[in-house]
Amino acid sequence: THYYPSTSWWEWAWKEFYPLKVSEDFAAMRRAGYRIVRVWTDPVIDEKVLRSMDVAIQLASDNGIVLDICVFTQWVRQMGFERPSGEHVLFEYRNIQDFNVVSFSLRNLDLQREFVSILGRRWKNAGNIFYNLANEVYLKDPDELQMDKEVANWEDIPDNNGTLRDSLLFRKWANEMTTAIRMTGASQHVMPGYMFSTLDGGDVYLGNT
Repeated sequence: THYYPSTSWWEWAWKEFYPLKVSEDFAAMRRAGYRIVRVWTDPVIDEKVLRSMDVAIQLASDNGIVLDICVFTQWVRQMGFERPSGEHVLFEYRNIQDFNVVSFSLRNLDLQREFVSILGRRWKNAGNIFYNLANEVYLKDPDELQMDKEVANWEDIPDNNGTLRDSLLFRKWANEMTTAIRMTGASQHVMPGYMFSTLDGGDVYLGNT
């Protein structure tokens, strides 16, 4: 099941955080038989957000629940994070015209890596989490304006548009994000995310192999 841990939806889920209420909710979920609960990260993470998620991870563990942490979603136009120096970084994730790229992005890859590295480093010792990188992915024939220059140098990606290219681009992106998490010392399971194929936008099997 999915959980919104506050009275508001999605991007404020961790900024208005009530630990006693979350503890009650997790206990009720566990009594109902749930053992895996998905939560989203905020698109902009700072110490307040991360501390709320720290508590949620512990409360979930106390109730025998594993958290599926979904990082990237389709509603995001900008993402951001706070560096150890105190610098606040904000970057474009998806453009308003990106109708053919949903729930993940091939732009600003280094900043995306930095974003997931913060999570990986923070929770590398948590035994009750795993990562679900992207929610409900769709990709169809991205052009050069929708991709960082490094994407053109990725190996084994076909030059021609089509389902194979779309699928392998998503899979390579997921591998890049997974590697960034692994480099922090985190060893939790990482899933790429579900890739839609009903509209000829990539292949579920190829994108997640």
